[in-house]
This record gives sequence, structure tokens and C-alpha cells, in this order.
Amino acid sequence: MTSQEEIEYLKSGLDWTSGNEKIDKFIQERQLNTNFYNDVVFEWIPYNQFNEIKETGKNGSITVYSAIWRNGPLYYNKYTRDSNKEVALKCLHNLQNPVDFLINEATKYSTTNAKLLVLYGISQNPDTNDYILVFSNENFGKDCIICDEIYTDIQYKWCKPCNFISWKSGDDKIDSLIQLKINERSDTRFEWIPFNQFNKIRKIGKGMFVSIYAAIWEYEVTLLCYNDSQKLLDKVEEFDSSCKIYGLSQNSDKKDYILALQKEYCMEYGKKYCKNCGVKFTQIRYLWCKPCTNIFTKWTVENEKIDDLIQEMKLRTNSSIWKDGPLKYDIQ
Repeated sequence: MTSQEEIEYLKSGLDWTSGNEKIDKFIQERQLNTNFYNDVVFEWIPYNQFNEIKETGKNGSITVYSAIWRNGPLYYNKYTRDSNKEVALKCLHNLQNPVDFLINEATKYSTTNAKLLVLYGISQNPDTNDYILVFSNENFGKDCIICDEIYTDIQYKWCKPCNFISWKSGDDKIDSLIQLKINERSDTRFEWIPFNQFNKIRKIGKGMFVSIYAAIWEYEVTLLCYNDSQKLLDKVEEFDSSCKIYGLSQNSDKKDYILALQKEYCMEYGKKYCKNCGVKFTQIRYLWCKPCTNIFTKWTVENEKIDDLIQEMKLRTNSSIWKDGPLKYDIQ
């Protein structure tokens, strides 16, 4: 087939329209610029071509799905399709200038099959009118859906640069803490989690300063809800490394501040962790929480020196056995 014949084939052989003149022109230009033997033909893909659509990731104005493309991509050198092809759908929504944004995004990617990430074409969800970029699925999961750079942590699809810019809690102290934790990140990501990402929320218990809930996020988690942001900030530092903290959130209705922890916390609540403040007991054997004891014990002997002495001794409290025990007056 000659070059001119190939051009005519592309012009006439693919019967499609996006319904938008600007997008149609962009697709046609990409098709006519197909040069390499292993290129795929960039095209408009009807949304009804996709089956088994499953959400795999979401961040801001971008949602990613896996799907099966029934017809599959068309290859330039053979003009044959690779049917029932697994693809990744990058859905763009809530944009002010969706067509311009779509074209700018599409321009970043190659249609050459030798590249790690291949862009097959463009589609649109007829129910939401959201535009979609259709990618090869083989290496898609290695790149951040926001900035297209390789994930800092591929296993958890965690991108450190985007974690700084993709969230905002509305509280400067909390934002500073999250940024600090991101810098210190080792094996657990730490982030601001929008409250609407939690599902199947159920109450586990309630103390003086905290309410405990179980929920589903990307996996099962425990939610510790505080009604004061400073209490939450104080408690973050009191958790030891044995209890993983995934991030912070806020209930938009109640305005409660939330710590999202590993699910195992629920099983240890009241056994290892104090019901009143949520932090690990000072002495687990006796279910004794030193911070809460200091708060709940209200006393005075109305002598400032004695009060100061007792307070100082309480701060030094250690567990011990008094051999003889307190003296009791026994009336025979």
C-alpha cells in the first residue's frame, strides 16, 4: 500500500465523529502523522466499546478505570485489530475548558507501540459527557495519574510531588504536619484523605475525647474522631510505630478531625488503647492511661507547696509493689 493509499484509507476507512469539530480535527491530524511501522492508529473510540469497567484510582479531576476494549487498537502496518484488549481509561471531569485540556493532555503521549505508555485514542462517557484518554494498560499503573511521572511508590500508586499539591485540609497546622510526615515517609504513605472516600462507616466506641469508627477506604481502616484540631495534632505524635497512621481527614458535616489508622486498632481498642483519648495505655496490664489520669484527677489541699509536690510526684509515677501495704487500723 502506497503512502497516498494509506492516507486515503485513514480518511475513509474509519467512520467516526466525536461530535466536536476541534477534537475531530486533532484526531485526523494525529492519524495522518502516523509514521512508524509499529504505530497504532489514533482514533475516536465509542464508549460502548468498553466492557468490564472498574475504577482503579481517583485524584481531583481525574478518575482512572481499567476496561476491556472490544475491538481493540488498529495497527498501522497491518490494519488489523488486537481485539478484547485490556486498557486504562483516564477520565477527565469538572474542567472549565474540557476540550482544550483534553487536547493538551493527549499531545503529551505517543502512539508508537515501542513506548512504555501508548495512547490509543479518545472517548467520551455519554452519561456524564466526561472526555476520556484511552491508554495501553501494560505500564499505565507505573505512572502518576496527575503528573505522568513514575510513582514514588508503584505498589501503592503514591506520588510524593503530587501529594504536596493535590490536597488542602484548610488548617495550616494540619497541612504543615502532613508535609512533614510526607518528608519522613518510609513504608507507609501519609496524606490528607477527603472524608467522602470512606465507606461503610460504623461506630465502635466513644470516650471523653475521641469517638472510634471502622470504615472502608482503599482497605479497612479505623477512624479516630476528635472535635478539636489541636487534640488531633497532639495525638499523632503520641502514637508509636506499631500503629500505622495512613493520614488525616475531617467530617465535613460535624467538623470532627480524624486520624485514619490500620484496621487492627479496632481489635485492640479498650485492651491496648485508652477508650478516653485513643492512645496506648501507659500500663496495658492495668489499663492505666497516665495522661487521662492527670486530667481527671482534680484535687487541691489548698496549700500551694503541697499541691506542687504532689503534682511533681505524679509526673514521676512508676509501677511498684509496696511490700507491707498501707497501715490499717484494725478494731478487735
